[in-house]
Amino acid sequence: MDLFRLDQIILSESSNALLKDVDDTARLINEDGPLPPAVVSSLLDLLSDRVHMSNAIEGNTLDLRETREVLRTGNLDIPKKREATEALNLGKAIEYVGENLVSPDSDLCVDELLHVHRLILKEIDDDWAGRFRDVDVTLGGAKYQPPDPLHIRGMVDSFLEQLSTCDKRVHPVLLAAWGHWAIARIHPFRNGNGRTARLWQDALLLRHRLTCAIISNNERGDYLAALESADEGQFDLLVQLVAQGVLDTFYKYRTAKDKAEGLEEWAVKLVGERDARETERRKLTYLRWSRKMEQIRFEFERGAAQITKAGSDIEIQLRKYETIDEAKWLSIRSGDPAQKTWFFTLSFRNRSSYTRYFFFFGKHYWADEMDTEEEKKEPHVTLLASEQGSSAKLARRLGEDSFETCSSFREVFVSNDRLVRKRWDAETGSDIYDRGIDALKVAQDFIQDVLLRRLS
Repeated sequence: MDLFRLDQIILSESSNALLKDVDDTARLINEDGPLPPAVVSSLLDLLSDRVHMSNAIEGNTLDLRETREVLRTGNLDIPKKREATEALNLGKAIEYVGENLVSPDSDLCVDELLHVHRLILKEIDDDWAGRFRDVDVTLGGAKYQPPDPLHIRGMVDSFLEQLSTCDKRVHPVLLAAWGHWAIARIHPFRNGNGRTARLWQDALLLRHRLTCAIISNNERGDYLAALESADEGQFDLLVQLVAQGVLDTFYKYRTAKDKAEGLEEWAVKLVGERDARETERRKLTYLRWSRKMEQIRFEFERGAAQITKAGSDIEIQLRKYETIDEAKWLSIRSGDPAQKTWFFTLSFRNRSSYTRYFFFFGKHYWADEMDTEEEKKEPHVTLLASEQGSSAKLARRLGEDSFETCSSFREVFVSNDRLVRKRWDAETGSDIYDRGIDALKVAQDFIQDVLLRRLS
């Protein structure tokens, strides 16, 4: 098994736009000079956040308050002793990396990788701490399994060599995301691979004058999907996840700096500052929304390819269009007519019929009996679909009155950073919402409806 090389990776326009945002924000932060001591002190909770989120992804049940207390006191004499040890160890590993591995002159070598892993597993699994595994491991549900232990050392050496010799034009966020994925893909240890991968990622970011990217436990589904996508050679989802994490941490820097300098009251009074913050918030909301929508399209593309590859008489073709930009997204949210918002088309063909579906963006309209108060707080841009049969001249929107369609799909939008699908439920005879649905499930259900109800 070979790792994808950095020079083989091609990113989408939306990913490159997000990387430019990272560059612009980093330039503003770095131009301000070193953070004042008061700001550094107020950011101590950032360590707690990093430890809490990284451990929570692996199943650690300590909450943020408990994690903060363990890191502050070093006290392990609590009922959750193993989980407290995990928190204390990861905190020490983060401090070690910050003191020894973020300088461009420091050596990211095998010995350092093993030492970081040893710190993470100290007094948890001492037999395997700081050692490469010499047994096979299996990842449940994963398409790609870790390599034979005989190949681990060679793959780690190759991985570290690429990090040290890569073209300087490779963006640091891509470099960090690739390094994160490579450790997860090689899975060189019996335990602690995820925490080591995320910490190595942050070391690479900090070496390039960026900041750490905290991946929230609430994003675990997106995170695993991004790693699986990278296994296929598609790094957009992972790069966007890491870039968004960097921007979120930079935003914490700016907020902490404002508070330390006594500007919070001033900022509330000044309309210009308030508008700037609102603009930034909207931008982050748009970027999160576009990432979710591109994930949906990616899953449709994967599903279409698999059905076509299955070798039946059915062929499914997907045609992409550019994601709407932030300006058009804001226009749709405000209620302006939506024009030229096609996102992708999906064409189904067999020996006797041909049906095409157009997926496009429009405004989500609230239904008092269905939408929650949280969903009504702000307008949403939703993904809609229309159907055009082989004999029809015009496409009809799914869910339109009197239009009979094979698909239960009505729309899908993003609320509180999670997908919400509206669909027709045959049992109740009404539309219902599926909140927190996975992008893969949206694609699978739609394709299944068409194949079993329209082309059967």
